Amino acid sequence: MTEFDNIKKHWDSVGGEDYQYFWRSSLALKKLSEKEQQFIKKFIPSKTIKALDFGIGSGRLLNVLLENTNSQSEIYGLDISEAMVKYCQERFGRNKKIKEIKVIENLQDVDNYYKTKFNFITAIRVLKYNSNWRKILISLFEILQDNGIIIFTMPKKYLITRLSKPQSPFRATIGEIKKIAPKNQMEILEIKGFAKIPDFFYRIRNRLFSKIVLFSEDILRFMFGERIFEREVFYVLRK
Repeated sequence: MTEFDNIKKHWDSVGGEDYQYFWRSSLALKKLSEKEQQFIKKFIPSKTIKALDFGIGSGRLLNVLLENTNSQSEIYGLDISEAMVKYCQERFGRNKKIKEIKVIENLQDVDNYYKTKFNFITAIRVLKYNSNWRKILISLFEILQDNGIIIFTMPKKYLITRLSKPQSPFRATIGEIKKIAPKNQMEILEIKGFAKIPDFFYRIRNRLFSKIVLFSEDILRFMFGERIFEREVFYVLRK
């Protein structure tokens, strides 16, 4: 099977409902999700937007876009998983702001899927599953309007807090992104992470343990700052 087929098979097997539950399965994951959503909400450029969520999953970010924009906005979603797309179509399809939610077959040619351009694009926790993540990212830059904003994530390449073989095999350094941005006429607005502690501990479904994880994150952030040891890094770029 190809890399694309393996990724698709995995997310089809997970399904939208289970992935929606995943982000609420422990207090630590729920709080992490809320931090990520609030961060993305901060960069929505206006109440009226034309937005694309690349890698919609269970619609965690589609929901943010719908809740923080007006009725004139146009919101699109793409995913390689038919199960995720079907779930989001059922969940959000009746909202008039949703213009299209569909399956994408060729990730690095996303710029060929739309004649329109967007002023806000999100690609959260999705590029890391693809060996050609750089080409996909540049393709997303192509469908961004002038002054448009894209928010994407990549795990750090060198990370001492990794305890086991990573689920996401493709990683990047902040230096790599800093080189890619200017080469593609993109300005970096912000770089930020929200979790230093390994995923394994976030997934433990015990409320007291989750509180210990969250408290430990605060201590680590106080000791080491925002960027050191962060696992999944959020990049905000403007064209």
